[in-house]
Amino acid sequence: MAPTGRGADNPYRETPGHPQAGGTLPMARLLLSLATEAEIQALAAEAQPMTEDQRARLARLLRLNRLSNRPPPA
Repeated sequence: MAPTGRGADNPYRETPGHPQAGGTLPMARLLLSLATEAEIQALAAEAQPMTEDQRARLARLLRLNRLSNRPPPA
């Protein structure tokens, strides 16, 4: 049986960027494939327009995220 990326017997567990490495990098690579992006774009095109409440909530969440990622003042 081939290693799955999980478990101590995987020789690639600590190898950054390897498809069988531990962590989320291999999963992120799959999420960024062109086919996945095309599928996400197609789903977004079919979505209903957001309500004003949804727009306000999304804007607030994005603002909070932007503020939380700023470096601390010197």
